[in-house]
Amino acid sequence: MSSRDRVSYLDFGRRDVPRPAGPPRLSGRPLPRPELISRFERAVGGRYEECPEGYRLIGRRAHGLDERYGPCRLGDVLDLPPRVLAALARDDELRTADLRGLTFVDCETTGLAGGTGTKVFLVGIASFEEGGLTIEQHFLPDYDLEPAFLGGVAAALDRAGAIVTFNGKCFDLPLLETRFTLARRRADWLDLPHLDLLHPARRMWRRRLASCSLTSLEEQVLGVSRESDLPGWLIPTVYFQFLRTGDFTPMEVVFEHNRRDLLGLVALTLLVTRLVGGEEAPAEAVDVYSLGRYLEDLGEHGRSAACYQRALALGLGLTERAEARARLAILYRRTGDRAAELAEWQALARAGEPRALLALVELAKHYEHRARDFALALEATRRALLLSQGRSATPPGGELTPTALERRLWRLEARASGAWRRTPTVR
Repeated sequence: MSSRDRVSYLDFGRRDVPRPAGPPRLSGRPLPRPELISRFERAVGGRYEECPEGYRLIGRRAHGLDERYGPCRLGDVLDLPPRVLAALARDDELRTADLRGLTFVDCETTGLAGGTGTKVFLVGIASFEEGGLTIEQHFLPDYDLEPAFLGGVAAALDRAGAIVTFNGKCFDLPLLETRFTLARRRADWLDLPHLDLLHPARRMWRRRLASCSLTSLEEQVLGVSRESDLPGWLIPTVYFQFLRTGDFTPMEVVFEHNRRDLLGLVALTLLVTRLVGGEEAPAEAVDVYSLGRYLEDLGEHGRSAACYQRALALGLGLTERAEARARLAILYRRTGDRAAELAEWQALARAGEPRALLALVELAKHYEHRARDFALALEATRRALLLSQGRSATPPGGELTPTALERRLWRLEARASGAWRRTPTVR
């Protein structure tokens, strides 16, 4: 077809321009490809299903409850405390959830940017049934078969009681929702409780690991190394190659990548829940500190303080050590242990660490308002003022700025000399 004909083809008012021949159709649907179906069934344990919208291809593989992925036994997920899962997801609905309905979801797409132009072509769904973990992989072999493909995904997700993903809140589920919306299909599964494990994983390991991708966490945390795995950024290219050639062989690696993602997601859910629930403890000092930060945000202050103490005993880097001491001091203040709080601020001030300025201001407030020792309060304030003036960058506001410290110094000098008088209240 010439360039002129291509332009004319876009003019829907013309009837004389022949349309290019497309793939053979039957009742408006693509014909099944026996060679693809046969290869799919052999390679991924798949099955072929006819439906009103055409047909769909679904891979299915079963894993026993006693099977392990790294250090984790898959079936142990069923014994996790729902209250911890609810805390991780920040969704109280999970407190009463039946863990047999816990469903793990991972999608492979034609791009990483999202939007209506990005299609989901493989949806892996892992769920517990028949005494094991079953992984279903719903495959889109042709764009025209998307309605049938989405119908299979919907049927699987409608059986779920709660959903677990890795970056699913920002990527997988919004993309699926878009495809469902464009197909004018209901997405009732969007109302299910949803634990996106990316956020707890980052809270736990971002201080130690350069990357918190799922494959990196598998290798660095679970001790699982994927051999002959396909990088995620290459997966769209492999799918486009399949659409051009019809050769399913390269796609087998994509299905294996998706299956390993789901197994890694199950194992990581188990490990994170055990760490936050207190059944296991991290070995690395920085991970212990990260767990303490996470527990503090969840309101478990006693366990958080214990983590900070253990992390300090194991040995932290300069920044984390200062932050741990400062957080410990604040936690001690909340519990009313003023002696322990004072000891932490004194340790920070002596060491000259990154939080020394904060520690000196807190000491000045303690000596002025509680100990009533104005001489020590003056000494701490003078040290804090020197430290703040020597910094290249000071906080934009608050009690740590040189201006605020100078006002504190003036007031303390007046109180120490007896010249301080409270201004009478005007009535």
